Amino acid sequence: MLWSRADSLWPTTLARRIPPLPPLMLTLTRCALPLAALAVGLLSLTTARESAIGQYGLIQALPPLYFVSIGILAISFIHAWRSPQPRFPELILGVISLVVLLQSAPGIIESEPRFATAWLHAGFTDFVARTGRVLPGIDARFNWPSFFTGMAFLDRAGGLPNAIILIRWWPVFINLLYLPPLYLLAKLVLGDEKKAMLAIWLFPFANWIGQDYYSPQSVAYLLYMVLLCVVLGPYGASRKAMIPRLRRKPEDNDQKKPPDDWHPQAPAHALTLLLVMLALCAAMDTGHQLTPVFAVATVAVLVFFGRTRLLAWPGVMFLLAAGWLCYGAVSFWAGHFTAVFGGLSSVGGNYAGDLRLHGNAAQSHVNDVRLLVVGVIYALAVIGFFVGRKMRADRTTAAILMLTPVVTIAGQAYGYEAGLRAFLLSLPGALCLVAMALTSAGPGLRLILTGALTAVLIPGFLIARWGNELYERVLPGEISAMTALYRIAPPGSAMMALTSPVTWQFMAIGQYSYPPSNIDQFASGGIPSPARLVPGLAGQLRKNPHAGYLIITSSQLESAQSADGLPHSWGADVEQQLTQSHLFRLIYSNSASKIYQVVDAHDYGQP
Repeated sequence: MLWSRADSLWPTTLARRIPPLPPLMLTLTRCALPLAALAVGLLSLTTARESAIGQYGLIQALPPLYFVSIGILAISFIHAWRSPQPRFPELILGVISLVVLLQSAPGIIESEPRFATAWLHAGFTDFVARTGRVLPGIDARFNWPSFFTGMAFLDRAGGLPNAIILIRWWPVFINLLYLPPLYLLAKLVLGDEKKAMLAIWLFPFANWIGQDYYSPQSVAYLLYMVLLCVVLGPYGASRKAMIPRLRRKPEDNDQKKPPDDWHPQAPAHALTLLLVMLALCAAMDTGHQLTPVFAVATVAVLVFFGRTRLLAWPGVMFLLAAGWLCYGAVSFWAGHFTAVFGGLSSVGGNYAGDLRLHGNAAQSHVNDVRLLVVGVIYALAVIGFFVGRKMRADRTTAAILMLTPVVTIAGQAYGYEAGLRAFLLSLPGALCLVAMALTSAGPGLRLILTGALTAVLIPGFLIARWGNELYERVLPGEISAMTALYRIAPPGSAMMALTSPVTWQFMAIGQYSYPPSNIDQFASGGIPSPARLVPGLAGQLRKNPHAGYLIITSSQLESAQSADGLPHSWGADVEQQLTQSHLFRLIYSNSASKIYQVVDAHDYGQP
């Protein structure tokens, strides 16, 4: 009897003897799991083989332990999120670890920094850093130079030899910078810190668009979210606050302000914020063509629905953007008026071009996954809008942030990437609505739904984001070939790629011409026979009085097969015709690239 009583008191006695952990130690202990998952995931990536990348992209090269580490991160985050007590250090560390694991995979696995356009932007940055000027006539992007000039200043201030060093880890860096303004924006809309944490947990999975490489649009997106934080934060307002005083009901007195209706009181404070907003708008207007259009439209709709006090600000933003377009980017639109404004209201064309629906079977499956991810997010957002009417959250603002970029796409002629940008800019509002949908369920069900959505988005992101890696990666042989060509070709020569993408212009900016080959049009029309194609390429290159070169790389041929749906043997047939036609001669070759030089017409009696 005594033994039984002593045995029952043993746990209580032991608990009294063991002192509770200090708050700091308890926090560090809880953060050990996401840190361990991050370490295991990064270690597993070092064992992956680049040669295992297949038609479905990087997911085929990822080791099983990588998926285990992301699963552990998800369990750790959901466990911390369900706690009634705020555990924000653990939640924040979980989201940071998730961004690092998702975005660093190609940087660790692949030999060279990925994406040909990123190399192009690095070349632009190095040119500005070296010469202190831009060349707006060389490329349209030089008409919006603030990204390149700003990065050139930072590169030289940091003592970097070139901007190529930044390409590999830029997606990790910029996605981490997205988290603070996204959290603040979600907190302003949702009115709850835990719901805001759920929104930023879903963001790394939803951001499969691939616009976060070393580019002006990656920084413009950051500026866009910071601008919205100011518009909805210090200058935010509820609809009731926007009603003129004479039209208010007696009970709507000044003491009944919404809890988040905080505004700058001192004139210096207000002036400082306005100057910050002017700087943000100026950086966007001079850094990227498309983002200011979405920003003006979104702020204008927020004003219309009474969600901000900055009634005249959309007009100021429009004048700033139009002023730069008319005067700073005049070399872009002068003589190209139809190209700039001729595609207005081409909604179907913009979105169809984004999907590249004419690719091969594997590419079609990747596009299906992308559509599935978009459909799941938007479907949950619609549900969140209807079930969120009983919440303290501002579902109208969330809907504005989601829908305005999607609708704005009808009023521009940017090209096939515009639909992708619209989805990216709609994510802050869409994810807030998704958080409303998930948190509207009971405590147990919301955990199940969050876990199920995370489980769906893990493979969804990896396929949607890295599904084109077979031709979006950059092979060492491609860099070696282009470096050799820049050493061989005389200044002023013409360089042509058989198809896109091609990694060039990362050096010798402005010294060579790059006429288009117009091969992409054949994906939607008839495929030309190599016997007709090769003479056309030769004739175009012979227009250059110095020399002409044709570059063929493994990435180009993979893109032609996967994205454009050209036959598997098409590239080999073209190369055979290049040799048999005697219009080109092979001057360089390695495992990933071949370079042909066009032969002068008189050498073979060509007209």
